[in-house]
Amino acid sequence: MNLLFQNFEKIIDAPNGITKARELVLQLAVQGKLTETKKEDSIDKLIFALNSEISSLVRRRCINNQYSLNSVSRIPWKPEWRILPLRKLFYSISIKKHQIKTNEYKNTGKYPVVGQGIEKITAYSDNDSKLIKIQSPLIVFGDHTREIKFVDFDFIPGADGTKLLLPINPINAKYFYWALKSIRIVSKGYARHFKSLLENNILLPPLQEQHEIVKKVNSLMSLLDELEEKKNRKEANRIKLSNSALDKLTKSQNEKEFQLNWNRITQNFEILYSVPENVNKLKQTILQLAVQGKLTEQWRKENPDVEPASELLKNIKAEKEKLIAEGKIKKQPARRGGKELPAITEEEKPFSLPDGWEWVSLQDISTKITDGTHNSPPNHSKGDFKYISAKDIKLEGVVPKKITFVEAQVHRAIYERCNPEYGDILYIKDGATTGVATLNNLKEEFSMLSSVALIKTSSFIIEKYILLNLRSPYYYAQTRGSMTGVAITRVTLAKLNVSKIALPPILEQKQIVKKVDQFMSLCKKLEDKIKLKTEEQEKLVEAVVSKLAS
Repeated sequence: MNLLFQNFEKIIDAPNGITKARELVLQLAVQGKLTETKKEDSIDKLIFALNSEISSLVRRRCINNQYSLNSVSRIPWKPEWRILPLRKLFYSISIKKHQIKTNEYKNTGKYPVVGQGIEKITAYSDNDSKLIKIQSPLIVFGDHTREIKFVDFDFIPGADGTKLLLPINPINAKYFYWALKSIRIVSKGYARHFKSLLENNILLPPLQEQHEIVKKVNSLMSLLDELEEKKNRKEANRIKLSNSALDKLTKSQNEKEFQLNWNRITQNFEILYSVPENVNKLKQTILQLAVQGKLTEQWRKENPDVEPASELLKNIKAEKEKLIAEGKIKKQPARRGGKELPAITEEEKPFSLPDGWEWVSLQDISTKITDGTHNSPPNHSKGDFKYISAKDIKLEGVVPKKITFVEAQVHRAIYERCNPEYGDILYIKDGATTGVATLNNLKEEFSMLSSVALIKTSSFIIEKYILLNLRSPYYYAQTRGSMTGVAITRVTLAKLNVSKIALPPILEQKQIVKKVDQFMSLCKKLEDKIKLKTEEQEKLVEAVVSKLAS
């Protein structure tokens, strides 16, 4: 017991530490390692009382078959305890006529509904005929979900799969509940787990010790609840501070203010960025600042004569006209009605840009925007060319897993329209991972499915700078907000064509990419540090738990 408290802080500070602490408390409790058995507390007396109650339950037809608990095993480290089959320590009652369906649940009502998937009492019913009035506490077991609930109030049972277990008197119902909670039942998906539960044994202490264990566990669980609440408040404050610091950084009006806000962040890295979630928010803020031109304010002051983006656009336009004339690219689709893309209005601009920058559509700076095949071709485990879909597109590049292949003839038909080359931008445009953008890192030809868009930018554009735009919060919100579809939501090519990009001069694009790389390197170091600390904490907790449980 003392060893537990000496290591409590180490356990709860670790990732999922509170959960592990709760599991440890239950494990120690049902092994008899939290309590001492008193001499006057007789297990034989309890077994006699249980056998008498079993006979009574048989006479009352609550149990079908008579059985005895006399032939039981002892526990080496707790000779006063007994090892008993779980199935012999409770009986269940039929609840079919009491159960209500999910569509009958209400947000408020006279009676609480207890069933699978309802973690807290959030469902109610007014149906008096369905109410179960309990005489003593019972256990609700979810056959599909493996959820175990202790119920000591009148209630209505929920939908199919709910089992009501009544511990045989005089077993302490709360001890029986904690013992069930300590059992690990391996998930089998949406399967029935009740049979798996019944295969287990329970370590049964004398009655008085059961009461003592319940007191100890209730006390320790209350303590853990308090610690969890304190930990959550601390984490919420950390997130609040981080969000506030990043918000101030994003809204900096000038270089001096930006530097001041950035210094505040760097001085409090250990406090603000000790969890991966906060580091991810920092990354997103860096990307947002990059495309707003706030990372290169000093550079612009030092380079006032840089050719503006308006001149860059003239070069891009001339390049595209030349490629069209040579037949190397097709003329890009105009907007509906055959009209050219109109200029981006002030109301459409997500934020103001520095002097020398321009708001442009993605089509303005691209020589090709298309997607893979819309007709899924025959693909096999072996073949001539890789067949790439959204599942293979990661931030670090194309990472094929469980890859399939298409034959050369099929590939040629797909590649003629959609020809990804090394360094091109690939963008997931369909489904749950829409918005993930990467640079093609494969030097070989491959075919793509339509869930991935191909973006070929002008030679006057730094692809990695456009990639930063596509990954930035403003662009993500812009494209996700325009998704359509029911079964599978998607960003259409038409929407990609007119999506807005913040375009700086090409020399500044290079500087922004360099700056972002530096910041992301810092974030990587933070993540590595967090990962190392997490691994060390987990190893420490495993060692402590192993020692306590042995």
